[in-house]
Formats: sequence, C-alpha cells, structure tokens
Amino acid sequence: TSTYNGIAMYSDRYVYRNNFMRLRNITLGYTFPRTLLSKIGMSHVRLYVTGDNLLTFGKAASRGTDPEMDISGDAYNGSDKNGSISSRMSVTGGVQISF
Repeated sequence: TSTYNGIAMYSDRYVYRNNFMRLRNITLGYTFPRTLLSKIGMSHVRLYVTGDNLLTFGKAASRGTDPEMDISGDAYNGSDKNGSISSRMSVTGGVQISF
C-alpha cells in the first residue's frame, strides 16, 4: 500500500495464482482380531495414527507460502490474527482398549 496525497493506493503487483492441493488429514488404524485378544483377556484393541496438514502440492509448496493465509498474514484456520500461526503439521497416535 502506498499513499498519494493522503489517499491509499493498492497494487496487484504481488498477487499471483497460488493453486494448491493439500492432504488435510488422514487416519490409519488397525484393529486386532478378537480370536487373538480373547486369549489375553481383552475384547477390543485398536492402534491408530492421525496426521493433519501433512503435504501441500502445487506452486504454494515450491514457494514456501501457506495458501490459507491472506495478504495481511491472517490464517483462515484459527489464527490469533497476528499472522504468526499458519497450518501446522501434526501427527497423533493412540491405542483404544476394551476389556
């Protein structure tokens, strides 16, 4: 933004196509067979791993930009509006057990 006689003037000089495709989330899990679990006194055991924002494909990935942030740095996914939070990659795992 620049000003001319006190009037803000905007430019599209730095606007570009930022097409992208993102692997937003995926969950992989395995449930153990009941025949195996009954031998050790359990009725249900499931292992799982979940990943969020694992991959970004397209021009955004090669530029190192986050396509879900606007020009002022605000993220559309829960930012605190100061531009410091973007889409974080996270991996979570767990175990579900029933006796």
